Amino acid sequence: MTQRKGLLLVFILLLFTTLLVGCGWEKKQSSSPSGEKTSESQQVQVEKEKTTELREEKGAETQSGKDQSQVLKQDLKQSPLNPDQKQQPNNKPPVPQRPLEATFYERRESKGGIEVEITWVTPEYLRARGQKPTPEQERDLTSNLVFNIALTTHAGNLMSFDFAGSTSLKINGQEAGKGTWQLVSADAHHPEGILRFTAPVDEPVKDLTLIIKGLGEVPERVFKWELP
Repeated sequence: MTQRKGLLLVFILLLFTTLLVGCGWEKKQSSSPSGEKTSESQQVQVEKEKTTELREEKGAETQSGKDQSQVLKQDLKQSPLNPDQKQQPNNKPPVPQRPLEATFYERRESKGGIEVEITWVTPEYLRARGQKPTPEQERDLTSNLVFNIALTTHAGNLMSFDFAGSTSLKINGQEAGKGTWQLVSADAHHPEGILRFTAPVDEPVKDLTLIIKGLGEVPERVFKWELP
């Protein structure tokens, strides 16, 4: 009888132990998915937060780029035009256009028994007369104001007249300084030569006044050219 009680007690203990172990396993199984779900939920939340941060950073960069673009456009609107553009103001005065008619450059006067023919020689004048200026002539006529002077008389000797010392030129109302005389034809009754004055470099020629003093019995002879 005692032996049976002992076996029964052992059986009860084994059964109780088995139940306890089974309950613990079920609890572990039931709690494990919940833990995994919690871990997955936390990971998803972290990923969402990272995605949100990246979007915010990208949005900030995009806005910054837009702001810089707006600033650049504003600067371009406010910046002055470059010198190559047509709207750039030109501070230099316009150069008067020289006429293409030969008669504009020719002057003639007959007083005191002496006839004076003066021609303001320019590239335009040579072309009007059917002549093509050489490169040397172009340089000469650009750096100098050149006048061809031809005299005609039937009495006396005109070779002794001092053209360089007795002739003056005003450019735009200002004295041009002393000119140089180059004799072309040494004829006592028909002398001819070239008178040169240095051309101004800082302003265009608008009008010229050539004055010859003391030629023959005429105190002063005045020849003018005014550009339109």
